[in-house]
Amino acid sequence: AQDIPANRKVFVLCGTESYFFPTDEVGEVFQVTLPHSTRQVEVKVLSNTPRLLQVDNFLSDEECEQIIGSAKPSMKRSTVEVKDDGGKTKEHVDRTSTTAWLY
Repeated sequence: AQDIPANRKVFVLCGTESYFFPTDEVGEVFQVTLPHSTRQVEVKVLSNTPRLLQVDNFLSDEECEQIIGSAKPSMKRSTVEVKDDGGKTKEHVDRTSTTAWLY
């Protein structure tokens, strides 16, 4: 096992992949290669508590268009967490957004 300097931390995400963040210094910026890609993104540490990272250009323009295209056919008026007499969530005049769940 490789020794990790005391001023560096490792963060592991559950699943099949783990990630090493080379810093925990607020304001520091580092490069990360995205999984299953050769594209690198710039990551900036905004806060440690809670852990908050800013990832610029996380999705490419093409990836954004693909997500939007996948969602459009499923867009429905958003509901509020108020149940009607049948126990279903219902629409409310103050809630005007639309939502689509992508699986």
